[in-house]
Amino acid sequence: MKIAVAKIRELGFAWPSSETVGKRAAISGDAIDLDETLVDLRKDLAFYEREQSAMYAFQAKWNADWNDVTDNREEYATKIEELRVGIALVEAIRAKTTS
Repeated sequence: MKIAVAKIRELGFAWPSSETVGKRAAISGDAIDLDETLVDLRKDLAFYEREQSAMYAFQAKWNADWNDVTDNREEYATKIEELRVGIALVEAIRAKTTS
């Protein structure tokens, strides 16, 4: 489903809600392909959740100090939250345009 950014904003949504969503938006001409954007956001979320799980597993297994595990802990948590918010936004836009 493709929808113009202007139409998204007309429906009352802020687009993009974050830089993360803006970078993953599948732009087709002057419209956003919501289906493709949602797929891309979900792929990114799965990646960051896997990475985060691996970090926690490593830390727990070795009882390591977080500074020895990764420098990306806060960045990954932020990305995960932004992606979840972005996914919810795209799903809400889709729901409002198909109802």
